[in-house]
Amino acid sequence: MKKSLLPLAVSFALAGLVGCSDDSVKQSPQTKAVTAEASTTSAAAALNFNQYSQQFIDELWVLSPTWALYSGKHVNDGYLDIPNQASRDKTLEFVKQQQMALAQFDPQSLSANELIDYKLLSNLVESMQWEITRFKGWQWDPSNYNVAGGFAQIINEDFAPLDERLTSVI
Repeated sequence: MKKSLLPLAVSFALAGLVGCSDDSVKQSPQTKAVTAEASTTSAAAALNFNQYSQQFIDELWVLSPTWALYSGKHVNDGYLDIPNQASRDKTLEFVKQQQMALAQFDPQSLSANELIDYKLLSNLVESMQWEITRFKGWQWDPSNYNVAGGFAQIINEDFAPLDERLTSVI
């Protein structure tokens, strides 16, 4: 699947899950009170998790500007991923920081939507770590060192005037 289609596929999957809730179930007054209290206490945690998840994505785009570019985020077009040991070390440090941040959240206190985001972020971080420490494609797959894709994406995608796109490449 193209990297630019991944966010779209995840969005559709999440939208489908939201539509699966059963609002027709009757609740007793006690259940409603407990639910209201739980939602009030989890609202603060949810706000923090929502802030964290947005911060995570923003930091991910800085860490991987080419991935941001493929996802349609053109804030770091003037930067290029350099596939070297320093880049891998930086990614592993990002992974470590995000694992510690995710550990601060109790998955049981998150709403269903937030729990999905939590698991997606957690799996992404684990995948990033696995790619570098176990899979080690950088050792045996020379295509990891091809940086032309980012240039081609900037030049060929019509997201800004050509002069502006060329300036970001230079």
